[in-house]
Order: sequence, then structure tokens, then C-alpha cells
Amino acid sequence: TFHPQRVAEWCEVILRKHGPIPLWMQVRSDWVVSCYQKHRDLWALICRAGLTWASVGYESGSQRMLDYLNKKTTVMENIEAGRILDEAGVNSFGNFLWGLPTETNAEMDETVNLVAQIRPGYLSGSIYCNFPGTDLDRQCRSDGLISPGGVYDRSHLPWQMTIRGVDYNHAFACRKNASGFGNYLRMPKALSEDRKRDLVATA
Repeated sequence: TFHPQRVAEWCEVILRKHGPIPLWMQVRSDWVVSCYQKHRDLWALICRAGLTWASVGYESGSQRMLDYLNKKTTVMENIEAGRILDEAGVNSFGNFLWGLPTETNAEMDETVNLVAQIRPGYLSGSIYCNFPGTDLDRQCRSDGLISPGGVYDRSHLPWQMTIRGVDYNHAFACRKNASGFGNYLRMPKALSEDRKRDLVATA
């Protein structure tokens, strides 16, 4: 998606040589909104080529947390991206985070509410785990937010409690509660009717 013209050419080749095939894209919520609003022909072309799943880093329903992460997106863009994907019949593989540095319980709840509004085709819900070498890692260390005694390397486990001041019981509860809003029964639009019936029969 960094090169819209290349994406358009690629979609045209797919349609010319194969017809629509299931496509999975990794995109940002603001890209989805911008493409839909300003480049509707490109958006329609991508959908015709078979866009079936879109991995979107929504991350949080709290604007303060999005700003803290330097996402350069807004909660409203997250909501609108979810609406656009749903309107187009595209399944949203939604990435969400809980337990972020300085995050309050109320802000975690806002992310659960965001999941409930978007109802992603798949909920990829994670607990934030500090990653050495990143800007956020440096910020956490500067602010004294790193919990002592943890193992902070590139192989740490996702459920490690790495940040001071985070209510991890609430973070895990939020992730569990949000899982009830995943729209797991949606069928990718590019599947044949026979394949859909097979999936339903074996669900």
C-alpha cells in the first residue's frame, strides 16, 4: 500500500489473468479511510481483485494511548475503517493491545468498546510486552516503568508482566471480554458457495 500505482497494476493483472482471488493486506486504519475517501476507484479495484482479509493495527480505543504509541491515527479513523471494511464485505483481522505503559483501566475498557463497535472477523488481542531497542522501550526505561526481575530480550513471552503500574488482572480480563465481540462466523467473500457449505458443516 506504500505504492498505490503498483497496487493498482497488480490488481489489474490478477483480474486479467485469474479473476478475483482471496487477498490479504496489511494496512493502517488511516490508509483505509484515506483510500476510501480520496481514491475510491483504487479501493473498488482492490475489492474487485478479491480483498478478503485486512490486518489492521487498531491497537487502542483510547486517543491518549494512540498518541502515546505515536500511531498518528485517531479512534474515529479506527471506527470508520472498521465500517468501510464491513461495508465492502472484507474481514478485519483486528490487532488490539492492552496493558500499555501508563494505561488506565478506563482506557483499557475503551479498547474493549472499540472491539465491540468494529466486530473484527478475527480478534488478535495482545498484552503489551516491552521490546528492547524501541523508542517506547527507551521511554519506559527513562520513566522508570520497567518492572524489576523480568527477562527482557527478543524471546520473552507475551504474558510477561513487564510494566510498572499496569493492572494486569484488568488487562487480561479486558482481552477475554473483547473476545466475545470477534465476528468469527463471517465467511470470506471470495470463497465458493460449496466451500462455504463445507466450512459451515464442519464448524
